[in-house]
Amino acid sequence: TPVGNVGNASPAGDFLLSLYLYEASCVIAPTMREVKISELVKGPGKLDLGEDEFIYALKIPYLQGYEGYFEKVGSRNAMVISIASVGILIKRRENVIEDVRVAFGSVAPTILRSREVEERMRGEKFSQDTFEKIGKEYEKLSKPITDIRASANYRKKLVRNLPLKAYFNFKGEIP
Repeated sequence: TPVGNVGNASPAGDFLLSLYLYEASCVIAPTMREVKISELVKGPGKLDLGEDEFIYALKIPYLQGYEGYFEKVGSRNAMVISIASVGILIKRRENVIEDVRVAFGSVAPTILRSREVEERMRGEKFSQDTFEKIGKEYEKLSKPITDIRASANYRKKLVRNLPLKAYFNFKGEIP
């Protein structure tokens, strides 16, 4: 379930990655306080919840004018925990990026998203070079582990290359 994905706080959670992109928040009961997902998740399996608190609801803003891309790399094509995943929301006018949101799963202790990188990409040309820059920037920020699914080095390579695959997908030139 969506709330179960948040409750697990796994950096491999596909729906959790989407919630980061949409800047969703949780309503926490019994106080009904609202907390951004990115502030609620503190690490794998760790939430900033009191002993008597629980997630009551999710609030997901409606975004207009964005194109979206999601890619999950796993060891097979069935239901599987991701080796790495990427989600990108982009708003562009002609050949210029007006806004971009990028998030990676399974490459850091929490979903990896950098508003600083996103800010630097605003106003940039919608091009292969720009998406290569995104991959390089996030590769530096990633902190993957080596586990039974993949090596840290392989995950870093995915972080570097998945944005480029997204670029070709946005252009309709799926590699």
